[in-house]
Amino acid sequence: MTQNETLKQEFHEKSRTFPRKTVVFEKPMINCSIVEHEPKLATRSLLLKPIRVTKDGAAVVPLGDRVYPLRLDSRSEFCVLRNGASYEARVGLIPEIPFSTAVQFAEMPMELKFGENFSWKLERDEFGVFVYVSGSDLLVEQLVSHLVERNGLKIISWGDSSRPDYDWSIHFSAGLSIQTIQSAIGKVSENIEELFEAEQRRETKAQLDLSKKELENHKREVAAELGSKDAELKAVYEELTTALQRIDVLSAQLREHADDAASSKEAATSLKRGRAHKALARMMFSCFSNLAFPPDTISLISERFAESDALWQLLASLNSGDGLPMEKLKGVAGKVGWLEVRQHINTGNDNRGRVYCRKSSKAHAFDVVVHWKKDKKDQEKMFAKLASYPSFTGSEGVLK
Repeated sequence: MTQNETLKQEFHEKSRTFPRKTVVFEKPMINCSIVEHEPKLATRSLLLKPIRVTKDGAAVVPLGDRVYPLRLDSRSEFCVLRNGASYEARVGLIPEIPFSTAVQFAEMPMELKFGENFSWKLERDEFGVFVYVSGSDLLVEQLVSHLVERNGLKIISWGDSSRPDYDWSIHFSAGLSIQTIQSAIGKVSENIEELFEAEQRRETKAQLDLSKKELENHKREVAAELGSKDAELKAVYEELTTALQRIDVLSAQLREHADDAASSKEAATSLKRGRAHKALARMMFSCFSNLAFPPDTISLISERFAESDALWQLLASLNSGDGLPMEKLKGVAGKVGWLEVRQHINTGNDNRGRVYCRKSSKAHAFDVVVHWKKDKKDQEKMFAKLASYPSFTGSEGVLK
């Protein structure tokens, strides 16, 4: 292995862990943090440093008589790891400005943008971890499939984002750490080309279908005129036939990829929130301004309370401040303020509906959790979940 190949291997050693971002350097100097310790990139000192580049195009920064690979921190700002790899100063060459290269993150970013058409951002609140995404529906569908099937993550739901700066949101279980999700997103980012290729195949398939339709129409027009035995028309007819055969071959190749992705799409589609869910969430947000609900309330109501009148009557009473009989829950959930409405809710099929409340110090009056009690064990599990909830920050949670 040549020195250049060895350096290239070393420079890309960590790329299996953290994603990369393409950076265009328009000046020969950059502000760069010199970080002494990983993994949280603490103990920083900010310096103005010259940019150097290796023969394989990797950006490096000189420190003393060595050069260090340039990295990005979670805020996409430049940094160098003192305790990371370093190389002889002669490896770093003066670049021609401007120049572009992919710079690896030294820690998992909280947000990242890939070109103009795909970006994501991670956030955590009292209801769990949310990944906000901008991109086409196919890209997001592929992302969800990768996270569920290749990384085994529990996704509660995904759908249109309530935030104006992102198109979609993906809701993860509160039991997952943000570091776990960061790691999974990083793995997907390493193979981001797969997502783009899948979208490109879909666009190509649509273009092929349109071209085939146009060619078939033209072929029928030519066939109607072939009675004249015109040699030129015959040649056009043969060319159209060949073009249609070529399109059939390409379409068959695309169908093979589509078959492979079919099961992944089915899994992702089952988790997607539809328009009806979004409308129900908006209605609850508008009608019950004094109540704050967790995001999974919408799915539960759709599945278990679709035939219930009692639930809406109870929530309306709670929202208006009517004094409903309640009792304090036992255990830790009760100690942190959770109460159970004594009235059990008729779902239209049974009386297993439960409503738990906690007085709020925020703008709304109550944090509210709706529950369908499967059995005693299920209820105990719910009590443990209630105990883990911090105070709901606002009534917008139902829209997430």
